[in-house]
Amino acid sequence: MFPGGGSNLRQRSERQSSSIFEMPLTGRLVVRPAMRALAEVLPDFAQLGRRNRRLASLEQAMESAASYGIWREAAMSYDKEAGLEEWKFTDASPFYDFKLIQRRLAQILGAREGGYLRRLMFILQEGLHGNLGNISNPMLYRFTRFGTKRLIEHYLDEVCESLDWLCDEDSDEFTLAEKIEFFEATSQTFGQSSLMLSGGAALGIYHMGVVKSLWENGLLPHVISGSSAGSIVAAMLGTHSDEELREVMAHRESLVGLIKWNSPPRTHLFDVEHFNAKLRERIGEMSFQEAFRHSGRAINITVSAYDPLDEGRLLNYRTSPNVVINSAVRASCAAPFLLPPVELLGKTINGEIIPYLKNRKFLDGSIGDDLPIRRLTRLYGVNHSIVSLVNPLVLPFASRSAHQGNDVSSMTRQYATRLFKETTNFSMQLVQKGIPFDNVNFAIDKLRSVLIQDYRGDITLVPPRSPAHVFKLFSDQSHAEETEFVAIGARITWPYLEMIKNTTAVSRTFRACLDRLHARAQNAPRARGRK
Repeated sequence: MFPGGGSNLRQRSERQSSSIFEMPLTGRLVVRPAMRALAEVLPDFAQLGRRNRRLASLEQAMESAASYGIWREAAMSYDKEAGLEEWKFTDASPFYDFKLIQRRLAQILGAREGGYLRRLMFILQEGLHGNLGNISNPMLYRFTRFGTKRLIEHYLDEVCESLDWLCDEDSDEFTLAEKIEFFEATSQTFGQSSLMLSGGAALGIYHMGVVKSLWENGLLPHVISGSSAGSIVAAMLGTHSDEELREVMAHRESLVGLIKWNSPPRTHLFDVEHFNAKLRERIGEMSFQEAFRHSGRAINITVSAYDPLDEGRLLNYRTSPNVVINSAVRASCAAPFLLPPVELLGKTINGEIIPYLKNRKFLDGSIGDDLPIRRLTRLYGVNHSIVSLVNPLVLPFASRSAHQGNDVSSMTRQYATRLFKETTNFSMQLVQKGIPFDNVNFAIDKLRSVLIQDYRGDITLVPPRSPAHVFKLFSDQSHAEETEFVAIGARITWPYLEMIKNTTAVSRTFRACLDRLHARAQNAPRARGRK
């Protein structure tokens, strides 16, 4: 019926089957848009898959890294592979005042490159403040695995270089005394960081990993506080010089070994004589003043008063220079039922050890003030804190995030924690009203004090939660177990080291400059004497 119809149909069918990407439209063959788009994106999907595999490999490299150097290289490679370098090089962000930092950087650069010492001193003295423009905001470290905005790093580097230049530049414009006065006043205004080590029974060995990581990278703060188990680590830092710490950090023998259970009948679970002997073996019998002169570190140990009418204390080389450190640690570790409360000991002018406050006993420092940030602020001008948190009463509620997020889950967690604290505190107050026994009310008071404290720092380092912690709380670890705990403590610190480096850079430079200036001032009279 249709001449040639069969042949034409067959030819058209062959042309259609020649490519799945073609179809008849408007009387001619064209490429179907959807299929062309698919063909174009297929290579992109393959590339995305390869990139995701590389990112997963770098994630695994970070998790299994045996050292901070290896972890750091993997983290930097991750940022490059994920395209996060562009974010670092973009100054703008809603999480800090980038325009203010740009202006301040330009002013400092102009003064230093022009050689204007007086002008540079004026700029730094008037405008150098801790967390200027919110540059220490933890949110600025949330988007990358390593580092933050290049503008912030450039600004901090320039401030530190300018301080070093002012310190070391010989000039007739101002005397050595004027330099020291400038650096002391400006550093006091700027503030400094502190490391606070919480209580945590045997979990306190995690602190050694945190401390080791900070010390090896030159980031260990000058001001350190410790409560209960944290006081042991703080005392070890305060009674050992840097040279001596190298041997401690090598971990060739047990770091603590203080716990030995009492034999029945017993009033307390731990053997007091064994605890005291091991403590003297680890930290000796230095006073706070002697320890500060020996190590240069300002250690602070919290103790709670056993007398309900007395107050707890923060012991250090300023408030109690003659107190023997091992007695302060022994008191700070005197947790109820584990160790009995004790008197503090002090050293006389002749070096004799005597009771420091007769008939006044003290106990576990974490009960009253686990993280004494307010008192550290008053004593040392501390305005930035790094917290190593291992308190078992707090760990279940502690967030391992560096920031208090605004997402629903973070806000829910914060609200639930606050509600729990307030409800528990109110319930305990009601219970106390119905109990006529002073000893019971005293115990409830101490428990309330533990629950209502704030356990957060500007940077809070929290170990991974593990049910095994419950069985490790009141027992000594073997050397192998200690090594594992220390390694975990160091590993949880690695992701925060660059943030800690940046937030402490200026205060560390101030301290280094003041050390050089004071050394120069001490040597000046000798030089004049030789002439």
